[in-house]
Amino acid sequence: MDKLTLQKRIARRRATLLKLFVITVIMGSVFGYALIHNKSTLKEITAMAISAFVSTILAIYMTKEDILENDYAEKKDDFGVLTFEGGYRDVFSNKDAQTYLKSMDWEHFFSQAKVDKKIFFIGISFYSFFDNVEMRDLLYKFCIENKYDVYIILANPFDREIARINQVEEKTEENELQQRILRTYKLFENDLKSVKNEKAKDRIHIWFSITIPTALLIRAGKYMIVTPYMLENPERTPTIIVEDSKSQSFYEKYNNYLQVIEKHHYTYEQLRKSISTKEFFTQSYTNLSLEFYTDIENSNYVAVIGLSQGRMLRTLGSYYRQLLKRGVRIDIILTDPDGESTKMCARRSSSNRSDIEGDIVVHKEAINRLIDMKKDGELRIYISDFMYPYTMYAFNCEDKVTEETKMYIWQTVLFEASDKRPGFVCEGEEDKERMESYFRQFRGLRDHCDLTHEVTEKYDTEKKGETKKGFIFGKKK
Repeated sequence: MDKLTLQKRIARRRATLLKLFVITVIMGSVFGYALIHNKSTLKEITAMAISAFVSTILAIYMTKEDILENDYAEKKDDFGVLTFEGGYRDVFSNKDAQTYLKSMDWEHFFSQAKVDKKIFFIGISFYSFFDNVEMRDLLYKFCIENKYDVYIILANPFDREIARINQVEEKTEENELQQRILRTYKLFENDLKSVKNEKAKDRIHIWFSITIPTALLIRAGKYMIVTPYMLENPERTPTIIVEDSKSQSFYEKYNNYLQVIEKHHYTYEQLRKSISTKEFFTQSYTNLSLEFYTDIENSNYVAVIGLSQGRMLRTLGSYYRQLLKRGVRIDIILTDPDGESTKMCARRSSSNRSDIEGDIVVHKEAINRLIDMKKDGELRIYISDFMYPYTMYAFNCEDKVTEETKMYIWQTVLFEASDKRPGFVCEGEEDKERMESYFRQFRGLRDHCDLTHEVTEKYDTEKKGETKKGFIFGKKK
């Protein structure tokens, strides 16, 4: 027999109350008749009946909340909803997890997948979740010791919708959300290069969904944590915890969604082959990314090729000083301010450049400021009479390109402002060959080019074309 719907239950309750009310009114009339005509037996019978009916009416009247609560409980059971939380990171911060999930922490939650040995993560970036090295180590442990497979499916960082979400959520950086997705991938990529995680490499699957995930899902066994995306950090978004119960349960519906996302995805290699130039050139020259600031701050060596670097020096001067005081070596190669290359650089920025001599003075003043920094540490400044086709900032490659090496490249443009310079990042094993090429170019320019010299004395910016003492490498220029 089919269960009555909530609407029918409430309607049946209302009809019963109406019938009892009518009967009670009739019994009240009989009681009044017995009272007037002094019918003691009838009076006692009707009084007891009225009392019983009134009690029944009150009891039925008070059952409405019970009916609603019972209906809610039945629906939770039918749909497999266990409980609700204020965000997916709060799941194990109270006693609900112990009661409903039979889990005290993430490790115990993941162990619920002991039958199929699969853990799924579907979301846009998961960066704040996986930035915790203990969480990543926990997954490696399940892969190595328990033979689990971990599937992490992120949003396509180059999807135009990611840029729109980034704008709507008012991120501080233009490509912040895109970078968070890519950083999540890089966290695992770097970890899996370690010998201790080598056996987990074939069991960690990091993919990118063809469509933007509309909900954050974490599945382990018959339990699933679900957080719909609401243009807000999912750590502060209402979260439901569901279990596999009856057919048509929330678990089944979300699991069907998970299977579709799992089926239609890109690998990282496929992703890199299908991006547009806009998606590749992600680094602004005039508005440096948070990624760049993080990399230069944590670098153990910095190599720079640039035209004059006056703008960059104003932006990064404090970072240079911090690095030098920390013992980090910095090598910078700039254009020769007294050579034809600097004049060419000035002309290429505008087709009608008028104050080229003024540009040369500005370039020399920038070099003088760099020379002032030499007292803070090992800073070497070189000049060469070339108009470089790009500006390069390379980190962690003092002797050779390593796993920690990262390079930022901005191409030189003709007759356009600096903010139009296309910039990109090279890193990781897939970019090693390209980084080694840039590394060779830097070494060749610094160590083996007759046009390159180290600057040790300040320029006299009042007398154009001369240095204070006129010496470079101890030789008169």
